[in-house]
Amino acid sequence: MTLSKDSQLKLFIILQYSSTKHSLITDSSFLLKSQYLNDFESKLREYYYEIHRNELKDSETKKTIDDLIINVGAEEFPHITLNAIFSSSYNLFENRLISISNFISEHAKLNLTVGDIDGKGFRKVKTFLKKVALVQFENVKELTDRILDYSEMRNILLHRDGQLKNSTVSQKPWVIKDFLSTDKQSLQITTKSIYLSNNDYSEFFQYLSQTFCSDVKS
Repeated sequence: MTLSKDSQLKLFIILQYSSTKHSLITDSSFLLKSQYLNDFESKLREYYYEIHRNELKDSETKKTIDDLIINVGAEEFPHITLNAIFSSSYNLFENRLISISNFISEHAKLNLTVGDIDGKGFRKVKTFLKKVALVQFENVKELTDRILDYSEMRNILLHRDGQLKNSTVSQKPWVIKDFLSTDKQSLQITTKSIYLSNNDYSEFFQYLSQTFCSDVKS
């Protein structure tokens, strides 16, 4: 499979844009955690008390609200926010990758598109790139395996509220280290570290750039 130099240049720009975009999302996630979600409980309490000061004269009511603020501010809202970042980032990566695969299919004048391949999501795109576009993934197997795990974890977050029971990723050491809640017995995903350091999507786009755009000088 070959691409013209003009097509390589266009694809190079697309891939560099995609890689940089995901790096910025990672940086934005770090800023959100460090500047906003950090100590969010006290920020929520200050805001709520300012808005609802007339409703908090009763001590029992104030205690109930305090308990709720601790629950929502320290746990629930950061959990919802970080899960949303993780899921949305993965969706963005997958959709971008499908568009790039369609670009490759069109400009290389291939007889098949990613839509003709069996399967779903990243696994489907990976099959297309390997079998149709002849991309070699042996040197980045660890990277692609992690992305496949992200795909499963995205589905677990969306459809099972992060419950890992009976999932294929629940026993993987790196998943246990980076994703599980403090209570390991709960087998529930939390996203407290991966959104800060996950440049795997950017790295994957860079690998495609090296593969398809060898004649382009960066």
